[in-house]
Amino acid sequence: MERELYVVRDFGFSASGGVPVECAVVVVAGPDRDLEVSEDTDEGVLFRDYLGGGGNVLFLLTPSTPDSWLQILREGGVEAGGGAVIDPASYAQPDRTTPFIRPDQYLSQPLHPITDPLIERSLGTFFPLTTRVAPLPPEEMLVPGAAFILPLMFTSERSWLESDIENVDTATYDQSTDKRGPLSIAVAVEFPTLTATGQPSSGRFVAIGNTAFVGNQFFFSLGNGDLFINSVNWLTEQEELISIRPKLSAPRLLILSQRQASWILYSSVGVLPLVVGFFGGWVWWRRR
Repeated sequence: MERELYVVRDFGFSASGGVPVECAVVVVAGPDRDLEVSEDTDEGVLFRDYLGGGGNVLFLLTPSTPDSWLQILREGGVEAGGGAVIDPASYAQPDRTTPFIRPDQYLSQPLHPITDPLIERSLGTFFPLTTRVAPLPPEEMLVPGAAFILPLMFTSERSWLESDIENVDTATYDQSTDKRGPLSIAVAVEFPTLTATGQPSSGRFVAIGNTAFVGNQFFFSLGNGDLFINSVNWLTEQEELISIRPKLSAPRLLILSQRQASWILYSSVGVLPLVVGFFGGWVWWRRR
């Protein structure tokens, strides 16, 4: 983020009494505790005040994100959590709990500035142990139509939301408890607000059902880092900075989708030996 000329700071609600006024966007990365309510501080109220005043937030969630954070998203028209996504049709090898999003799995109509460059450059993304993030049905929204909510990407039709997150490695689809895909795992939201002086304004937030995709291990792989920085640029209304950035010269992992890994496997252990065997048999037949 500092290479993009952003100043990054930590803050605490109890120490600062709310979100600092100079803050352009708050990144909530993998919250592991509920918003605190005490005699002196109600973090939920402070956070809602920030959003209600036109604040911008990037939520990076996990399957175990506490309910108080999910409730804030729900009030904004977004449903999140409920389990971990398993996608046996499109995942980063060797882990089917790491959905691999191909360029054709981004929502392309209507185009969104965050993912549009990824589509143009055919860049996929992957999300280790992600959860579902999707718009609420209109009948469940507090104020239907008040916010513009757009899903950004979907898993495949064979995916499902596994409710038993303790045993995802061995889980199989259960239609009585699991939700079948395709599943939205990221949304962008824009909503109307009023400033402190009562002037009409707007706020934005992006919610992605994963935190690990922007960790040090995966940030420079495929389009992961670009998705994160593009989200921040959209939230701060710096849309002219949204792009695909040159990759740094650094060690990277080779991330394969299931289809790519299967092709390498079958062509190596099947096609090549068959070709060699065919030509060997042909030469033997000619010389006998």
